[in-house]
Parts: sequence; structure tokens; C-alpha cells
Amino acid sequence: MMLKLTQELFGGQDPQQSRGDDVGDGLAVLLDFFTYFKGVVEDRKRHPTDDLASVLANALVDGEPMEELDQISYFIITATAGHDTTAATVGGGLKALIDFPEQLKKLQDNPALCKSAAREMMRWVSPVRHMLRTATEDARFQGQTIRAGETLSLWYPSANRDAQAIDRPHEFDVERDNRNQLAFGYGGHMCLGQHLAILEVECFFKELVSRLDWIECVGEPDWVQAIFVGGLKSMPVRYAFK
Repeated sequence: MMLKLTQELFGGQDPQQSRGDDVGDGLAVLLDFFTYFKGVVEDRKRHPTDDLASVLANALVDGEPMEELDQISYFIITATAGHDTTAATVGGGLKALIDFPEQLKKLQDNPALCKSAAREMMRWVSPVRHMLRTATEDARFQGQTIRAGETLSLWYPSANRDAQAIDRPHEFDVERDNRNQLAFGYGGHMCLGQHLAILEVECFFKELVSRLDWIECVGEPDWVQAIFVGGLKSMPVRYAFK
């Protein structure tokens, strides 16, 4: 249910994932989230356990309980973050290994590279397409004036292929030092789940490449139609294990 709701929320532009084209359809998805987690909050307040849901349900801010909307919003972020993003990275990362077979060979020869490969896959796929930020004061950036109150769109796929920050940005390299990649955001908005996401991708490919003999695409990949979070929806492949 959480996966389906997440796909309906993030894939609102995709005809196969969207609940509908109207604004009300998107609001209905959020209402389903709200209704479900409202029940979770009420249960954890009555019967707290040793889990994250209990921490959120009983959290105090400046000594006061959180407002319900803020509380439920935290639950929605926690539940949705990682479903489509990590899945998109795994799918896009596998496609990159098929497109760059010499990089797959590196992982097979040295599985310890799977951690740096996971970070390179995050940069390469950039599953979160953009975020919006509002300038709080006037600023100059690369010859452009940004006025206080103006809204900026931060395009992460573009940032992760910026030749001024990343060497050979259009090459997929599992040995790359990815300290400059911005797939997880930056500063106070850094993704809280980044370490779990990297671990999941790393573990998946460690298990896969050790078993894989060969793999190839046998059809055109199908991409999710999305403006916020997106990636592969399907990719037909043929493969053999050792």
C-alpha cells in the first residue's frame, strides 16, 4: 500500500501510476496517507513501542506536542522517501552497467567497489529531479542577480553533470570520488536517509555482480513520466548467472 501511494504521489504525471489528472486526485492520495498515519499516531500515543513511529508520535518541540499536520507530514516523508528514489537508482544503475560493460567488469573483479559504485549510481541517475527554494535576500551567482523572494528551481541532474564541479561528468565511473555529487541535496536539506540508500544499493549490487555471468538489454527502457522523482519503470533484459 505504501509503495502504491508513493508511486501515485510522485508519479502523478504518469498515466500508469497516477490516480487521475485532477488536483483533487492528488489531494486524495495525500488524504489516504493522512488517514492511515493518523491511526498510527493515535495507536503509538496509547501504546508506544521501540520504533520510529513512537518517536514521531510522542515528540515534543519546545516542550509542546507537535501539531498534527506537521506530525503527519513527517510520517509521509519517512514512508515515501526511498521507495521510488532507491528503486530508480538500482534500475538506472543496472542500465549504466549494461551501457558501460567495463565498469561491470570492475565490480566483478573487485566487489569492494560497490560502495563507490552506489554513490556514482546516485549521481548518474539523480532520481530526485528538482527542489524549489525561495531566496531570502538578494544575491549574485555566476553573473546572475537573484532577488529576495524569487523562487529558484534546483535541477539535480544538471548539477550532477556540471563540468565545473565534476571531472568527466558524462562518463559512468564506479571508482569516482563523488564528494561533489548533489543527488542527496546539500546543507540543512541533506537527505536523512542517504546512508541507508547507499547501503541498500551497495548490498544489492554486491549480491548481483558476484552471480552474474552476462546481461544485456533486449528492448527499449520505459521511463516514469514525472517532474519530481523518477526513473526507470521497466527495462527488458536477458541474463545468465554463473
